[in-house]
Amino acid sequence: MSTEERDGGLSQRGSNKRLLLLATILVPLLTITFGMRSKAAKLPSPEIRLSDTTPRGQEVSSEQRQRFRLNFQEKFSKKFQGSKVDLEGDGGKTFCIEWPGVDRSFAATITETGEIIKDLRDMGFTHLIISDGHKSNWNVDLNN
Repeated sequence: MSTEERDGGLSQRGSNKRLLLLATILVPLLTITFGMRSKAAKLPSPEIRLSDTTPRGQEVSSEQRQRFRLNFQEKFSKKFQGSKVDLEGDGGKTFCIEWPGVDRSFAATITETGEIIKDLRDMGFTHLIISDGHKSNWNVDLNN
């Protein structure tokens, strides 16, 4: 066996070891990543029926918005434990939902749920903020 054949064999074995090491690292990483995506996909629907509590077509006071918030908090927290709902801004016209499980698809689901957005608009809210409580926030202008 020539020196080139031996070196080629060592190089081949070294390459195989690097591939094996890379696969050992990537497989668990990909499993975790796709596992998180499937967990997010299995979240319950955020649709919450509140139309019976909404005073439609009339001027809404900050006290009525506060009662709406309490009712929403009660229903939302039954589905999404650890969530918080609060009002901010002048007259409490910014509706804030905070839940650690919020991600982009969950926020999109809430904003695309016509019933929730309609109820918020009918209650006189001008903005909706959805947050995971850390670094991700989605701001929705309810005037449009």
